[in-house]
Amino acid sequence: MDILISGAGIAGLTTAHWLRRYGFIPTIVERAPSLVTGGYKIDVRGTALDVLRRTGVHDAVVASSTRMEGALLVDREGKVINRMTGDEFGHRVGGDLEIVPGRLCEILSARTIAPRTASRMRPTPSH
Repeated sequence: MDILISGAGIAGLTTAHWLRRYGFIPTIVERAPSLVTGGYKIDVRGTALDVLRRTGVHDAVVASSTRMEGALLVDREGKVINRMTGDEFGHRVGGDLEIVPGRLCEILSARTIAPRTASRMRPTPSH
């Protein structure tokens, strides 16, 4: 059975991983020319932590965690104009993790985009 996954983001790469695990050979297509490597950190909590473990990437995510403890708001000259601690915006609890989405995609891609999974990254078509 041919399976096409649109998007090489977290959901697409995770879906491809699990499809491969059950014997399918998915094709991932992505409009961007490469994986997105940036983005604002995301929190991984609860059931998502179990998914990371079952997918086999938990240790890699722990190693790539932001370990963010707070944030600084700065002006154009770099002068700090406000500070926030982790507690003020929902600090991690227990085994909760924070990771930049692009880094999570890189970790998932390393496990997913292999000889058994086709991947087509291409620039956005111009109109």
